[in-house]
Amino acid sequence: MDQDDGSSRNEFGNPGSIDDMVAMYLEALEGVLGSLRDYSEKGARVEPDVMFLLAQAQARWLSSALRYWQQIATIVSTQGTDAIEATIPSADGPSVEARQLIVLDKARAVLREISDLSLSEAKLLQRDLMEIEAELRKSVGPEGDDREGPHRYAKSKP
Repeated sequence: MDQDDGSSRNEFGNPGSIDDMVAMYLEALEGVLGSLRDYSEKGARVEPDVMFLLAQAQARWLSSALRYWQQIATIVSTQGTDAIEATIPSADGPSVEARQLIVLDKARAVLREISDLSLSEAKLLQRDLMEIEAELRKSVGPEGDDREGPHRYAKSKP
């Protein structure tokens, strides 16, 4: 019987594959749901609309992560193929040094595109989560916090 020797994870516990990432998410979600069940058994009241919005937030950040990794895979597969093709020598092609510069330029383009992708995906996720935060604020009702816009109470590190 095969045992998980942890080789699919690095020393920080980050997933080594998309399957590991989804499994880690589902494991964390199961823990959260178990905690909620424990609290409700102790008499805590959990508002259904709040739980729905939190579940919606979880679905959005999971789909954001999966969309991000899918887009990275697409970038790497298309750009990576171009970079590999640039290394193939040909009789009438550029010199070894010129091919190395071409590969370097293509690698920088991949990194730049991934960097731009991470920023745009983060903005999309932030917008989605701020919409959910606004819905959470509305669910509190008129006696709740009446200030406009999102509220951040955490202080940043100096």
